[in-house]
Amino acid sequence: MAWLSGGNTFILRYALDRGGADTVFEELHVADALVYAGYSPGGCVLSPSLRGLELVDDADAVTRAYGTPPPWDGLAVLGEASSRTTGHRGIPRPLPSSGS
Repeated sequence: MAWLSGGNTFILRYALDRGGADTVFEELHVADALVYAGYSPGGCVLSPSLRGLELVDDADAVTRAYGTPPPWDGLAVLGEASSRTTGHRGIPRPLPSSGS
């Protein structure tokens, strides 16, 4: 189980990428072996893109803290972008077909 919450969406997404958690989450998701829960940035990073979230979170915080551009791609677990201001409205992405 993974529980992610609070903070800056761009910093969280950077940390997930830098630490390799995004790859691990994807592998577990495909294997139907991941329970993921969270709110605020924890939900926002599930979107395909973080575009638009710079209106509510400071994307440049990544550059100031780590000297690298902010990540703009989400984990793409949700089929549409979520919104921190109107609630998380994602449609779960279907798991790949096993071919059977």
